[in-house]
Amino acid sequence: MTFKRAYLSVTLYLVFNATPAEALVILQQASVSAGVEYDTNPTLVSNNKQSIFRYTVYPKYILSAAEANNRWYTNLGINLQRSSNQSVSGNRKDPNISAGWEHEYDRGRYSIITAYSKSSSRFSELKTTGLVDKDGTIATKSIAAAWSRLLTERLNLSVNGQYAKSNVTSSSFSNTTTKSLGAVLTYELNETMSPFIQVNVSKLNSGTINPNSTISKNYLIGTNLEVNPRLSLSGSLGLNHQQNSGNGWVANTSASYLGERYIFRGALSRNVTPSSTGQFQKSDNLSLGYGYDLSDKSKTGLDFSWNKNDATNGSETRQLSGFYSKELSDLWQFRLALSLKDLKNSNQSATASVCGITLTYNTPEF
Repeated sequence: MTFKRAYLSVTLYLVFNATPAEALVILQQASVSAGVEYDTNPTLVSNNKQSIFRYTVYPKYILSAAEANNRWYTNLGINLQRSSNQSVSGNRKDPNISAGWEHEYDRGRYSIITAYSKSSSRFSELKTTGLVDKDGTIATKSIAAAWSRLLTERLNLSVNGQYAKSNVTSSSFSNTTTKSLGAVLTYELNETMSPFIQVNVSKLNSGTINPNSTISKNYLIGTNLEVNPRLSLSGSLGLNHQQNSGNGWVANTSASYLGERYIFRGALSRNVTPSSTGQFQKSDNLSLGYGYDLSDKSKTGLDFSWNKNDATNGSETRQLSGFYSKELSDLWQFRLALSLKDLKNSNQSATASVCGITLTYNTPEF
């Protein structure tokens, strides 16, 4: 059975073949977003910059069903985009589909989810690798499963696995297949501290004619801290072993503070993850976020991200974004966003700014 056929079979089973003992509670919701944004330098080049307008319409449909300890859901959406200059940024028609099942039992839960998505390889790979390429397409199919169980009153075990296949067209990036398996053992020491041990193993296959296979393993130890109802902290440190490349260190830290009308989030990490360069990608990442409720119906916020990627030429990207959103009514929402970004690598230094307006209509649940 091909992956495509297996993926379709699992998706259809999750959505239509559930046979619960009790009556289902079914909820449906639809929405459509329409917007325009102005990008001063979509190709992120230092010379011969060309600006464009992008016009986007994104309809989305959500279906969920629940009974007793089970929940089924599916999300269907398609990103329709038109560009004022197709030689710089092409028109797009990118579907995003997912379907899943969750089950809770006395001492834990398990779930399974399948997904299919298409997106611009230019923007997705800039985020993950720091590389800018032609405006190609990356299509990803995946199936993932997760299981957790409370072994004792304080000891919890979580296991997750994923199989993902990405195909790239009109781009220099590689087709990849990734298999990953991870486990986390957490002990609730007290109401404040929960130390944990985490292990992750990933296998990356890249290329089609002469495929390469590489295995990466992460071993981490860390703790979660609930300092008070408003402040949460988490930190971990460990070792990464990459086949044929030796050892290195990895780490993850995060903090979240919830105020009366605002929230602050921050994270700092070093990760080794699969990428469409055909290799495991080492990156350092910093993210800061601040959101403030101006009223019950309007919000504003700022986000900053810094990424240093160990790609072919090495790269460093920074982005500062701000937004303002307002609920015009129970069904209509308005959002204004502005972002400034820059890219530095061994070949060039480039900057760009993006300004956009989006209007969203949400139907009531039915």
